[in-house]
Amino acid sequence: MTTMNDRESLMRLLAEIVTASEAAELAGIALETFTAYVYRGRAPEPIGRVGGSRVFSRAEVLAWIEARADSPKWQERQERLADLGRAGGVR
Repeated sequence: MTTMNDRESLMRLLAEIVTASEAAELAGIALETFTAYVYRGRAPEPIGRVGGSRVFSRAEVLAWIEARADSPKWQERQERLADLGRAGGVR
């Protein structure tokens, strides 16, 4: 039987993890790009699996995104995407 404490613990745990799809969405990149970064060691490693899905630490993903935001290449990419959006190229 599941107790309220078990449910609360599970909910806290679930709030601390993200799937690859969620991590990619948080980063504003395609899922395929994020998984390629993980494969190449350029993004956080998964901390485990839930069902068949790899999961990542939300805190590690957010720290990775913040570190990338300081990168000139990342800033240039974001500016290009914003320009495309203003020109109607990205929906």
